[in-house]
Formats: sequence, structure tokens, C-alpha cells
Amino acid sequence: MLTSDHFVYTSYVMIVWGVSNFISLLHTTAPYGRYVREGWGFTVNAKLAWFVQELPSLVIPLCVFYKNYHGFANDIHIRVPGMIVVALFITHYFHRTIIYPLRLRNSKPIPLIPFVIAFVFCSLNGYLQAEYHMSYTIIQPDSFFVAGIILFFCGMFVNIHSDNILRRLRSESQRGYQVPEGGMFEYVSGANFLGEIIEWTGLAIASRTMPAIAFAIFTCCNIGPRAWHHHR
Repeated sequence: MLTSDHFVYTSYVMIVWGVSNFISLLHTTAPYGRYVREGWGFTVNAKLAWFVQELPSLVIPLCVFYKNYHGFANDIHIRVPGMIVVALFITHYFHRTIIYPLRLRNSKPIPLIPFVIAFVFCSLNGYLQAEYHMSYTIIQPDSFFVAGIILFFCGMFVNIHSDNILRRLRSESQRGYQVPEGGMFEYVSGANFLGEIIEWTGLAIASRTMPAIAFAIFTCCNIGPRAWHHHR
């Protein structure tokens, strides 16, 4: 029988995993996208890879949400903030799983090893975030909750808007990678990465739970160095 402590300990493991990624990625690059290279297994079509590897972060939370919702008849009023947190997580991954892959342009295939690692992480994290926030904690709908939700939507807007700029750039250019302009790219090199970091930081502030905090830290550690490599 899983307890709250199991989810908290798993969150600590995620933080350690993220920090180790951060240290490693300061010296090398994750082998996908512009940094794809041999030695990481056969490649998978980019659209298919993004759909499959992100799918657990959509399907698992949806299943958890459905399973738990019908058991909240007597205390649903105190469960609503947790349900909102999970609903926002699902909203992000609906876009990342369904919409984002369909709109990819000229993206390089993804090697098997990073594809499998992403699938495993999304499976673990999807269950961790959904089950903990639906069943193992009560979130207070206070000013931090509201501020975190607002920050989440600001980050999601930056993330999607920046992805749209990159997509137009790829479709209009036949000269390879270009320097993006407009939106938050006027201020940072990795605006799309910044948007996602802001999203999960906002959700961590809203919930103030170890799983959400761990995911925010992992995201910073994983795509922060990638943004730095892009800038260089």
C-alpha cells in the first residue's frame, strides 16, 4: 500500500536525477534535435516520438482523475484545488502530446535511448503528480494558490507563443537553424524553455508539494542547460 511518504521519497529521487542531469548537461548536450548524433540507438520519427513519449503524462493523469473523482462525493469541496492542479497538468500535456507533434516542422528524428528515457520519466511523473495531488494531499486555495495558477498560465502562453515563432522560422527558412526574433526571444535565447520552467514553477507555488517542487527543479535542471547551449 502506497503512502504519502513513498511519493515524497520519489520526489527526492527526481531531484537527485535532475541535479545529476544538470551536471552532465553542462559538459555535453542531450542527443536530440540540433544535437542529434550517432551512438544513441536507431532513430524514431520526431512526430511519432513526441506523441508516444509524452502520452503517459496525458493518459495516466486522466485515468487517475477519473478513478478518484467518483470517490470524492463527500469531500469534493476540499479536493477541488488538487483537482485543478491535476487539470492544469493534463492541459499542458494535452497540448504537448496531441497538438505540438502535429505542428512540428522539419524536425530531426529522435534516437531510441533519449526517447525511451523520456517515456519512462513521463510515466513516472504522470502518476506521481496526479495520484499525489488527487489522493494524498489537501491544497489550500489561498493567495499562493491563485498566484501560482496565474504564473502557470503566463508560462504556458510564453511556451506556446515561442514554439509558434520557432515553427514559422523553420517553415520559412531553408538555411538550417536561425536566430529567432519576437516575443520573449527579444530578451532570452531559449524563450520556449523559459515558458515551461515558469509553468511548473507556478504549479509548484500553487500546490507547495514535494512532487510539484521536484518536477519544477527537474525541469530547470533538464532544459536550463539546453537553453544555455542554444545561446552559445
